[in-house]
Amino acid sequence: MLDTVVEMRKMDVGDTIRFNIQGVPLTARVSSIRTRTTDTLKPFFYFVFEDKTLHSAPQTIFTALRVPSDRVGPLQSRIVKTFPNISVIDLSATIQVFARIMRQLSLIVRGFSILSMAAGILILTSAVFATRAERTTESVYYKILGAQRFFVAKVFVLEILVAGLLSVMLALVISQTGSFLICRYYLDITYHPFLGSCGLMVAAALVLIIAVGLIPARSILAKRPIVYLRERPDE
Repeated sequence: MLDTVVEMRKMDVGDTIRFNIQGVPLTARVSSIRTRTTDTLKPFFYFVFEDKTLHSAPQTIFTALRVPSDRVGPLQSRIVKTFPNISVIDLSATIQVFARIMRQLSLIVRGFSILSMAAGILILTSAVFATRAERTTESVYYKILGAQRFFVAKVFVLEILVAGLLSVMLALVISQTGSFLICRYYLDITYHPFLGSCGLMVAAALVLIIAVGLIPARSILAKRPIVYLRERPDE
């Protein structure tokens, strides 16, 4: 028996309760009092009986069938005609409503993802421009020491790649951990990591980060040492 029943009327283990199950009287003894857990979406019951106790009582049996949409109507007619005491419920309309809601939620999540990506691009671009003087100095010194423009570009790419890889992996770990916890403890469904899709997203994110980081750095890479030294005669 659920503990909320005890709150409605004082009862304890060992007391008896008389039920009327569709016209059939039944007297049951309270063997335990339990508490409902709220960490899952599973259904709950106020009273739980042993199978042998309700074996001879009237019962309602639920079952599910998956059939093509064009056969739902004829199948319903045949079942109702052959078995009048069986009720047939078409859940396809309900599933379509939930699917439409999930598509709308997916669009909302994608919209926030696009906004987050745009904000990240702006932050990355701002970071490049904020360190423009230091990067220009590094580029000039590399070239003075004999480095080619391609080498300086590789240094910048490596720096952006390391920072982007750390950010992408952190986001991936947080998202996968959140998905696992939701699937395991709230929805009670099988968790699938989709490693292939995650790998493609990581690669695409890294390419985007490198491209966005190098676009503002083009003028830095094109800076000639002689021009830089003339602009700063004290250095």
